Amino acid sequence: MSLIEVTNGLKINVAKEVELTLSQQKKVKITCINPEAERRITALNWKKERATEQPEKYSLDQVLAERQAIRDASNQAKLDIEALTTIEEVKNFIW
Repeated sequence: MSLIEVTNGLKINVAKEVELTLSQQKKVKITCINPEAERRITALNWKKERATEQPEKYSLDQVLAERQAIRDASNQAKLDIEALTTIEEVKNFIW
């Protein structure tokens, strides 16, 4: 067994000669969605702060809508991954 980094710092133990199953590939991809969504939402913190400090110039509602759009997209990405039918499709899936 060896420890390999799959993506976004996620590490799993696998035998070098064993290919991950379709179900395992999906699980790995899905596991990476939430940290990426969190990264994208965190990247908007400056906008939220700006909108709170200067509501006459910036819309807090717009920033909150952007954050919700990221959550919705991450939920949809998980569903899209579950619908994939081949390992190749899972490997090529990008969100």
